[in-house]
Amino acid sequence: MRIFDTDGDGNISMEEFRDLLRFCVLMTTVDGSTKEEEDEGLATVEVAKRAVDEVIKCVEQDVSMVDQFEAKCPPAVREFLASDEFWQEVQARFGELDPEAKGIVDPEELFPVVIELTNSEPWAVTDAHCRKFAHIFDEDKDGKIALVEFRNLVRFCVIMSALDEAEFTADK
Repeated sequence: MRIFDTDGDGNISMEEFRDLLRFCVLMTTVDGSTKEEEDEGLATVEVAKRAVDEVIKCVEQDVSMVDQFEAKCPPAVREFLASDEFWQEVQARFGELDPEAKGIVDPEELFPVVIELTNSEPWAVTDAHCRKFAHIFDEDKDGKIALVEFRNLVRFCVIMSALDEAEFTADK
């Protein structure tokens, strides 16, 4: 375990644990008996990381147009976003990320949310991905995500999910 304790403090931090998890998944994926299987495993990891990058690119391009996207959502989604239930869910989720009740979360603490909103595996999401999402939604540019900024991030995710679902249903 010392190899993953990069700061040498004798403990495995969340970031160090993610590195360990990525290593284990990668080793499992590339532990093929042939070069072809190893290449296939590496390609799988790269495809997953690119998928997260694509979601980030979408957010960067579209975050300023959230209201326009919301207008395209089904009425039930718009009503949910305007409801007390939505606000309570946002507060509860933020509370899970901010158990000390500091009122802010660091970009790295967004890790579970980024996994959820990108429909990714934990090994496909990097700290850089979390920092990019934080930067996009960090309105006051203090490097942290406050509750209202988190609400905007979650709102965007709900809207994008609803539009993706509507598009998927229309394609059937």
